[in-house]
Order: sequence, then structure tokens, then C-alpha cells
Amino acid sequence: MTQVSLPRQLFFALAAETPVVVLAGQAYLCDGVEPSADRLLFDGQPYGLVPLARLSELEELYAQAFAAELQLYRFHCLQGDIAQMQQLFAEEQVVRFLRTRMIPLVRAMRRWRGLPEQEPLVAEAPNDEMPEPTSLLTDMQLLGSGLLTMVLGEDALILDDKVYHLTIHAREEQCDPLIYFQGRLYCSSLSSCRFLWEVEEQFNQLLSATLRAVTEAQAVARCFQELQRRREHLYALGRYQEDGLLYLYRDDHAGIVRFEESWWVYLEVPEFVLMDYNEPGAFYHFGQTRVGVPLSFNWGTGQVDFQPPAQVLTPGYEHPYTGDGSDRTICMGSYDWSWRSGRSVEEAIYQYLLDARVTLLRGYHPYNRNTPRRKLEAMPHRRISWERVQQLNLPVTNSP
Repeated sequence: MTQVSLPRQLFFALAAETPVVVLAGQAYLCDGVEPSADRLLFDGQPYGLVPLARLSELEELYAQAFAAELQLYRFHCLQGDIAQMQQLFAEEQVVRFLRTRMIPLVRAMRRWRGLPEQEPLVAEAPNDEMPEPTSLLTDMQLLGSGLLTMVLGEDALILDDKVYHLTIHAREEQCDPLIYFQGRLYCSSLSSCRFLWEVEEQFNQLLSATLRAVTEAQAVARCFQELQRRREHLYALGRYQEDGLLYLYRDDHAGIVRFEESWWVYLEVPEFVLMDYNEPGAFYHFGQTRVGVPLSFNWGTGQVDFQPPAQVLTPGYEHPYTGDGSDRTICMGSYDWSWRSGRSVEEAIYQYLLDARVTLLRGYHPYNRNTPRRKLEAMPHRRISWERVQQLNLPVTNSP
């Protein structure tokens, strides 16, 4: 994110051009007009004191004139929280897609494939709208904050790019410059002299710290509350199941689950047996799993899409096309995506997962040009007798 600087307090630009006197928090310009009783005496020349504004008023004018710039600066103080809001917004778009497009397709495809009607284990939540985001930054609360007084003091003289602290004397001193104001004599303290740029730098540091403090105390708190509110609303749409996972939808054929910080669409893969075509009569048993893909929101296109390759959702699941279980991705070879043209995202997700499911169930055969990562013979612990296959009534899914 581009670095954002604070707008300059114009008081310092003015003070760099003309002498300024600050007395009791009121700023005066030193002018060559006919001096009155209140005057600056410098190099034997008297200068009139023309009221400018109180320091608090100058701060108010600054906050009003640069409200947009100061809000932008505060916005950049919220980078981490804004990133969380963006992440949550993206997740909301994914959930909206899943509820309005993916779940209806899954249920329709279930009917189309002739699967028996079933009440979903987790039904989709009511189609209420996501809460609209509220403003993270309230109105500026910087007006009259006293920062100029803090860096300049109640009584000061700004002359020739230097800032002097003023002290009151009972009688006229041999010092230059002198300030006569309301019957009092003010002398500049040479020991307190600072360069104007140093004072301005101190002001900017205090202003930055103040803005950050206001942001942390107010805006970040509101941002956190907003995040919590929206996250709670989002997760209330799903249901936790016995496995501890959060589901938006689930039946015995397909489902939508929050897994590894993403929402996944998956298809169930039942327990099955593969036959080793290199050794007649050799059978290998594989447990139930799921094939799925995570979904994400693309900020460039403003659309939801899925992220291949398909994966098994069971950790350590070994199979000829997943390998030894250290990698959950399903090897599908040089997958041909030409069929996707003209299909919706939800249709593409469903068809792709069907193909991944078929790869596990029926892909292990001698005519498949997609070379498996492991041979069945490399998994002797999965070998099972034909009698046991019949006893468990398991399907041999790659039989000719």
C-alpha cells in the first residue's frame, strides 16, 4: 500500500514567511502597520501585533480543510483491519454463491442422476441478506486538540525560522526582540531557541500519534466489532457436525464444508476395492473419502471461482493417484478443460469433481494414459482377499 503523508499544518508555512507571536494561546502576525501599545520591538523597529486566531481555532480549520486527507491517513493506519474486512467480504461472496447457485445445482444433479430423495443432513440456511458494512471511521475528533499549544507553548515568538519561548519581566531588559503586550514586557529566551522545522516535525509526530490513538481507540474497536458481527452472521448460516466441521450443506452424496480456512465443495467417495490388472485375483481395499476443491473470490474479476487440482479431504489418504498420502492432490494428468466453455462456475465445479471421483474409483486400468503415482503392489497392507470383498459387499470399481 502506498505511503500516505500528513497534510502540512499551514500555520508553519505562514510562520516561515512572517514573524508570529503567540501570547496566551492567541497568535498574532507582526506587521509594519502603525504600532499600538501592543507591539514587537526588533532591531529598534516597532511592529504592530495583528490578531490571527487562537491556536485551537487554527487546529479546527486544519482538521476541516484536510478532513479527507486525514481520513485517508487514518485509513492507512487500519491496514491490518481493512485486510481482515477484505478477507471477510471475499468469504461472504463465496458463501452467497454457494447458497444461491451451488446448493441448488447439487440438489438438482442429485435428482438428475436418479439418486433417491433425501433430506440433507445440513440444509441450506434461509436466504437472508448479508449485513451491509458500516463506516469504520467516524467523524474527525481532532478539533482543538491542543497540539499546537503543546509544541509551541502558551507564549512564543517565531522569528527567522526559529521559535523562542517568551518570559515575562517586571522591567525593561536589554534584550532584542522585546514584546509589549497588555502592559507587560516579554523577552525571548535564547536558551529555549529551536528551529521552526524541529517544532513542525514534533507537531507532525504528535499529530500522527494522536490520529493513531484515536483510530485504535475508536475505529479499530468499531472495525473489530464489525468483523465479529459479520463473522458471527456468516457462521450462523452453517451447522457444526459430529466431526467438528462447519457445513453449509451436506447429504450422503455431496456437501459444502469450511475446511483449512476456505469453503470447499466436495463429493463423497464410498468405500471401494481396486483390482490389480497386473496380477489377476489381487484386490486392494480403500476407505471412504471426499474429493473437493476450495473456492475463492477473485478481486480482479469480482467473481467466485474454484482452485484446482481436486484433493481428497482425508489426511494421509493413499491411493495410486494420490501417492503415499503426503500429498492430498489427485493426479488427473493433462486434464482437458475444453468442456468448460459455456458452462457456469457451479456446473464446472460439479463436473470437475465427478471426474476426480471417477479417477479414484475407476482410473486405475491399463488403458489410462494418466500414469499413477504408485502401483497397487506398493501398498501390500491394503491387499484384501476376494472372500473378504464378498463378505463386506464392497464394489470392485475398476473391473472391466
